[in-house]
Amino acid sequence: MKALIVGSGRIGSFLAGQLVGQGHEVVIVDRDRTSFKMLGEDLVVERTATPERGEVQATFTAKTRMRCIVGSGSDEEVLKTAGIHGIDAFVAVTDNDYVNLMAALIAKELHHIPRVIIGIINPRRLEIARELGVEAICPLTLGAQSMFESLIR
Repeated sequence: MKALIVGSGRIGSFLAGQLVGQGHEVVIVDRDRTSFKMLGEDLVVERTATPERGEVQATFTAKTRMRCIVGSGSDEEVLKTAGIHGIDAFVAVTDNDYVNLMAALIAKELHHIPRVIIGIINPRRLEIARELGVEAICPLTLGAQSMFESLIR
């Protein structure tokens, strides 16, 4: 499977590592180049440019060959550079629910990606995602539910 992950924070980095560990191809997009350090310290620059000028910076990890793209996950040009046309699954897990929703809609509606999932920080926005037909997972509600179930056992 080829997966594109938007957001290289704790969740995105962990998910990318899990997928690569299972032999899947992963491209990860984040606005902040330093966030890729969560993937490992072995980043190598593939092509440099400044995102502020509308160009994209691409890097990859030497060990996993995971492609890392510096840019906004809600920017269709960045997603095209990341190879959105050839992917099987799309995940958006930035720290911004609206960026995640926008990126998911681009993937789902414009590029017809078969599997699109987003992370939602604010549980109140789960309904918005459902109304838009986007599969959404809220780590906060999953964690709270798990703790609740452990408490009442």
